[in-house]
Amino acid sequence: MAEKILEVKDLVVQFNTDRGLVTAVNGVNFEVHKGRTIGIVGESGSGKSVSALAIMQLIPSPPGKIAGGQIEYKGESLLDKSDAEMRKIRGNKIAMIFQEPMTSLNPVFTVGNQIEEVLTLHQSELSKNDRRKKAVDLLGLVGIPSPDRRYKEYPHQLSGGMRQRVMIAMSLACEPDILIADEPTTALDVTIQAQILELMNKLQKELGMGIIMITHDLGVVAETCDDVVVMYCGKIVEKSDAKTIFNNPKHPYTIGLLNSIP
Repeated sequence: MAEKILEVKDLVVQFNTDRGLVTAVNGVNFEVHKGRTIGIVGESGSGKSVSALAIMQLIPSPPGKIAGGQIEYKGESLLDKSDAEMRKIRGNKIAMIFQEPMTSLNPVFTVGNQIEEVLTLHQSELSKNDRRKKAVDLLGLVGIPSPDRRYKEYPHQLSGGMRQRVMIAMSLACEPDILIADEPTTALDVTIQAQILELMNKLQKELGMGIIMITHDLGVVAETCDDVVVMYCGKIVEKSDAKTIFNNPKHPYTIGLLNSIP
């Protein structure tokens, strides 16, 4: 088995609401291995994205808090780290692609500027010219044509697929060990979706990253994942390799998900 780089043990995340305490994630366990993709599958509200935000220590507090469990990256507990220590890990060792690229990119800065900002933060030893060159190279790496020209453009000048590629370029700027992709293809049409998934597979092979793919789309899971975790109401109801999940699902909810594919 490939090297284990992240382990989530008995994770519990709770939110204070007007109606009292809500447990959004309840005793979740999974592992991420180098060069492998784990899919976290379930309907909206099942706790997939909250689990990812907990790994990144981005749960808004208040109203949310990590109420129990452990998150270990290469044997070190992330929950014991200070904000400053987490800032060094976030985006550098563990990167995340968020669901909607238009709201994740800053509309008043060029895409080149925004990629360079990541490099300034985590690779301050690079000169301005080196940062610019690396930003252009990254745009080329994720399959954006004429990267020199696109470098100077603003997010609104790019299509949805291009913006998603920019987000991937930003997340790969520091060659992270783990990439968390939260519904990376939701707002894209089918051909662009296929291109983005193919790109992520290709980059994973080149860089050897572990990927956490959060999705409700089992087609995406079939295409990209080695292992699968099925979540329902904040709990894991089934966990297996992708082949077993598709050929021999055990839990009624997993069977229902598979039967819901048109």
